[in-house]
Amino acid sequence: MNRAIKVTITAAIKVAGSLLCLLALSLGSVQAAPLIASKKTDPRAAFDDLAGAAANHGYTIVKLQPVDSALTKRGFDNPHVRLFFIGKAEAVREAEEKAPLLMQMLPLRIVMILRKDEVALMSDDFEYWRQFFSDTWSRPLLSQWEADMRAILADYAGNGSPSK
Repeated sequence: MNRAIKVTITAAIKVAGSLLCLLALSLGSVQAAPLIASKKTDPRAAFDDLAGAAANHGYTIVKLQPVDSALTKRGFDNPHVRLFFIGKAEAVREAEEKAPLLMQMLPLRIVMILRKDEVALMSDDFEYWRQFFSDTWSRPLLSQWEADMRAILADYAGNGSPSK
């Protein structure tokens, strides 16, 4: 097997492994249920709406990971998935000061899934994370991040509340 094929297979396995890890985290032993919001729109408008909703709550999109383009370049079907990372300087400072172990959760993640004329956004289930970070300082930060994420997804959907 030549080196290029091995590299391609290795990269595909890494991407698949990452997606499986995300799935496993959302299906953990705690009844994990990610926060989800969706609406009928196109991908560009969804990006703009997410950026605006994040900004309304002091967050910015710090990175966009187009998972689909990496897979299609390697010959796989397009899964129509993008991974957004959103951040807020205040959240980083608080985590550094009060609960440094939570730094591994930052920036917060939002998965965008494109389906025909609908775009769904999904975030972590923070209840799942509370099982691992149960100290006095972590719980309030996780609760704040969850409230922020709920508000961002509600703004995105335009209906006042994300589904859980």
